[in-house]
Amino acid sequence: MIRYEALTEKQIENIHNILEKANGTMFQNFKEDFPDFKLGISNEESRINISHALMRNDIPINYIKKWASELFLNQANTIFMYQLDNCNKYKTLGTHPTLLKKTKNILDVDKNITDIQLVSIDTTISNQILFSFVMPCEVEKKNKFGISEFQKDLYFAYVWLDFKKNALVFSIPQYPNHILINNKIIKKNQYEQIVNEIFTFFKESNLSFSFGNLEWIIDSLNQITKEYFDHNNPVIYDTIVGLQEREELDKIITGLTKLDSNLNNDFSKRRIKKSLMEIIETELIRNLGPIRKQVPFQIFLQEVTKGGTDFKASNKKLPFDSDESREIIKKMVEHGEINALGLSYNFEERDYKYKIYFENDYFALRRLTTGQTKKEVVEDVLSTLIEYKQRVQSKPTSSSVRQTKQ
Repeated sequence: MIRYEALTEKQIENIHNILEKANGTMFQNFKEDFPDFKLGISNEESRINISHALMRNDIPINYIKKWASELFLNQANTIFMYQLDNCNKYKTLGTHPTLLKKTKNILDVDKNITDIQLVSIDTTISNQILFSFVMPCEVEKKNKFGISEFQKDLYFAYVWLDFKKNALVFSIPQYPNHILINNKIIKKNQYEQIVNEIFTFFKESNLSFSFGNLEWIIDSLNQITKEYFDHNNPVIYDTIVGLQEREELDKIITGLTKLDSNLNNDFSKRRIKKSLMEIIETELIRNLGPIRKQVPFQIFLQEVTKGGTDFKASNKKLPFDSDESREIIKKMVEHGEINALGLSYNFEERDYKYKIYFENDYFALRRLTTGQTKKEVVEDVLSTLIEYKQRVQSKPTSSSVRQTKQ
């Protein structure tokens, strides 16, 4: 075991700087690995106790290196998932010579770094390779006179190859008060720019990734919406099917078209029939009621686009009441294209709220709170979305694969 005295003064200083960034939830992760370790009643006391434990060699330096590298991994990070065309061809990246050569000891990384640093490659996780990155940044802070001062700091970010999901996943922590990240001005919530910085690092390491078709996420979001607002009442289903076949309905429609000659055409008749069936179904739901069923996600936000116009329905992070909201949301989805959904996911009796949106190459899950979000929660959410993919995706063709992020 490396003794604390063997570290350089600069490394000891760097450890203290990293400990200054740690908070209660991060110390709790530490406690899970060392259950007998006595943390302090405050963050400052916990930092002191860990420093003293290092001096006594009670904590292996290699553990501290891993813990420090993954300090922000279990936070309220924004997740970007890129579907790979064939993840298996990247299985050797954990021992890639260029990446290994570029990997720096985090104990040697200080606030004066000038570019992105790869500080850890973890190949011990089943079906994954985890890369931990640190970037230079500047943080705006107010002094006691209320004047802004800019201080150098370190920004952490993470990427993992998931061979089971056939995906490349980015985990990007929130960055309040950060002005510069990796020498770039990055405004609030522009997490994609940080992802691009990491892609640039891979490119400079002579690595590129080829992505497959991501259209399944659009179909999956439609399916999630349909399931959430489905009344799930077999009596209503049977009634609607029976009504569509009854002659009385056609007679009613014929009678309505006689009100105005402009309605007496096949297109108008079909639209009138469709509207009538929707009205009848709505009244049946109000009278007979829906039958609740267990669904993976609850919806609290819906954003759609129609002809360049954006429409938004929001319930302030509370799940939509499926009875009251059903008609509005159904019309939005029917006449527009989903841009984003607000999804609430329950994991171990706790709700995690995400806004999910997508671009050509990726979909993103942005946490709407600052609470701790363990990586296993992220894995569970992504796995559930992959289950939807398996339900809605048709067999891909070779033309769906494209080279990007070269």
